[in-house]
Amino acid sequence: MTICFGESTIASANSKVQDGVPTVLQGKYWTVTIRGSKSSQPIHEYFYATKDGFVAKHTKDGNFTAKWMIYRRMEDNDYILNGSDTKDLSMAYWIFIEPNKNWTKIRIGYAHLPINQSLKHYPSYYCRSTATRVSKVTAILH
Repeated sequence: MTICFGESTIASANSKVQDGVPTVLQGKYWTVTIRGSKSSQPIHEYFYATKDGFVAKHTKDGNFTAKWMIYRRMEDNDYILNGSDTKDLSMAYWIFIEPNKNWTKIRIGYAHLPINQSLKHYPSYYCRSTATRVSKVTAILH
């Protein structure tokens, strides 16, 4: 399977695509709190990276796991990850992460596209949610 980073991803010539999940992301857990109306409870989305994949829970698209990952670290220390949807191998997840300096907060976003389709926007377009670090127990139990 070939997954390419299309023209919408901007990187320096020495920025290369690598296999797996970046070690800086492994073992880190984040939550995004989405506030609803005054009468509804906030919704918590959870994201975390394992050695061989990326997991999201309670998103607008439900729970998903991306496996067989490749990634690129951009010049500004942002990360673009790409992995196959474990439920439908003809689809891929693009995951975009913009960390702060000490990784306590990140801006995160994702896109779910057919494997042969390129992104339509720059990565910053997809990073619409701010996530804060949580414990492993919190992320996995919810």
